[in-house]
Amino acid sequence: MKIAALFAAASVVACAHDVPAPATPQPVAADKPAAPDATATTAKPDKVVVLKLYIDATGQVVKAIVVQSAGQYFDVRALESMRTASFKPARTRDGTPVPCTVIWRYRFEGFD
Repeated sequence: MKIAALFAAASVVACAHDVPAPATPQPVAADKPAAPDATATTAKPDKVVVLKLYIDATGQVVKAIVVQSAGQYFDVRALESMRTASFKPARTRDGTPVPCTVIWRYRFEGFD
């Protein structure tokens, strides 16, 4: 069995200020979640967890909640990975970093 955790493009939900599209948060790093055991993958081969991420002005994830579940096992792994994630922060038109909230799709794929 193999696992790949991929980041899909985030869609910005809300920012503290007017943030132009190119200045939305961009991922820098995140831990790769542990591979699920065989019993966790008996349903669909691909699993997607949709998270709402609260990113502060330094680019750190300060809160993450599950918006769409792929099952408890996958939800927990996606949340654990986001605890250490970091982003280039969202910025205002004048370049000032600002906090932002985004919807993030965390895809687990490649189960054999």
